[in-house]
Amino acid sequence: MRLRILGCGGSRFPGQHSPAFLLDDRLLMDAGTVCGSLEWQEQAHIEAVLITHSHLDHVKGLANLADNLLVSGKGKSITVYGLESVLEALRRHLFNGIIWPDFGTLPDAEASVIRWCPLESSLPKKICGYEVTAMRVNHSVPAVGYRISCNGSSLLYTGDTGPTEMIWGIARGLSALIVEVSFPNAKEDLAIRSGHLTPALLARELQKLEEMPRRIMVMHLKAGFREEIARELADLGIEQLEIIDDGAIHHF
Repeated sequence: MRLRILGCGGSRFPGQHSPAFLLDDRLLMDAGTVCGSLEWQEQAHIEAVLITHSHLDHVKGLANLADNLLVSGKGKSITVYGLESVLEALRRHLFNGIIWPDFGTLPDAEASVIRWCPLESSLPKKICGYEVTAMRVNHSVPAVGYRISCNGSSLLYTGDTGPTEMIWGIARGLSALIVEVSFPNAKEDLAIRSGHLTPALLARELQKLEEMPRRIMVMHLKAGFREEIARELADLGIEQLEIIDDGAIHHF
């Protein structure tokens, strides 16, 4: 698997992009940034999008991607996967014909740019040749993370989560874990209230795993706390842990 990090930030500043991860040029995990990172031909290769939850920083790039696909006139479409409650939030509050056009009915209902496909938590599904399993996590809105497996490689993407349980049950045999840490240890109360992790909370979560992943890739750092979080992560002394950056490409 080839993973391209379009964005992995927990804040939006110049040079920092919201979460979006592209697998093998065709499967997008979250859509915080898409069109600002991909040329048109690269956008047209995307076949499906896995949405973890409905917060704006994880979905806003989907709006421009749908618009570009329609305007191209090439009949391109994408399938958007997520919990039914998450997809309904997108249809009701974003693609509602008021905030943004309803691309689930454009250019017409039979050949729409977006096809909505609800997923059930914990049930594996074949998507673009990958085995994908959504699993509930603990956030301030309904949210899942995803385990994605193909050709002997597996990665687990938590999306946004605070201390959680169920997703660690599918964390065995991982080539990589992509996990969030949004706040420093001094902000633990805020992290828990908002459904996020600190370095200390991450360390406790990793103790729940039966085996450690080969790589632990940390994302979603709030920009104002980045240096503090980086120091606290380094203090954990976990060899396979790394902070990832926008624009990087990884292979598993």
